[in-house]
Amino acid sequence: MSNYIMLIMYAYNEKGKEKKIIKPKINFFCFLEENRKFSIVLIMALISLIFYITVSFIKIEHSGLYQAISLIIYIILLIILIPLSEKINQKNYKKIIKAHDLRMEILRDVLKNDFRLYESGRIQELIKQCDMSIKSYKLSTEIFKPLVDIAKSVLFPIVTFSFGLIIKKVEISVDDTIRITKLVIVVIVMFFGLFLIVKNPVESFLDSQSNKIKELKNMLEDIFIKDFINKETKNKFLL
Repeated sequence: MSNYIMLIMYAYNEKGKEKKIIKPKINFFCFLEENRKFSIVLIMALISLIFYITVSFIKIEHSGLYQAISLIIYIILLIILIPLSEKINQKNYKKIIKAHDLRMEILRDVLKNDFRLYESGRIQELIKQCDMSIKSYKLSTEIFKPLVDIAKSVLFPIVTFSFGLIIKKVEISVDDTIRITKLVIVVIVMFFGLFLIVKNPVESFLDSQSNKIKELKNMLEDIFIKDFINKETKNKFLL
């Protein structure tokens, strides 16, 4: 992996910040701050999930009603989270085009004046190096894959095994067995649904560095297409 990629990206980011085009994202709290609606609904969904699980294990009057209400609230919140999740990285179309043109100008300046790499062949090589860097800085794969593997190979078998021991060693009525089974299934489904909705925003945060390099690669490709393809085609035609 070439050091040029990171140096170019840092130089590009600094110049973008100076011109107030690129806003730095420092940590997860900044992510939550920038997406307040999503954060609030997510916290409410987690509270509903915790309440549902708590009520399931505590024998109180009308516990079934409380479970049903918390489950309905949870489902409604998940439905609300879906469009909020999709809109996190969406912006106004005209602003996107304008900002993209400004970013390309900044990158051209960096390539021409800071690194002397504003040439067709060198830009193509930088694009190849970006592909290698994107894989190196993609943290979500390293985090999510082990979690999914642990859930498949350890967590679910332990839950199933423990549930089997409880049924064998403890005198449980058929109704209680059905209730526990429903609870386990509902909790797993609730966690899985929440995981699917939260996955994209969390990936966006974890892969912020990888996404920046991906953005750099896309701009390099755009510069190559816009600034060099036509010139090379004309030169071949003249020859």
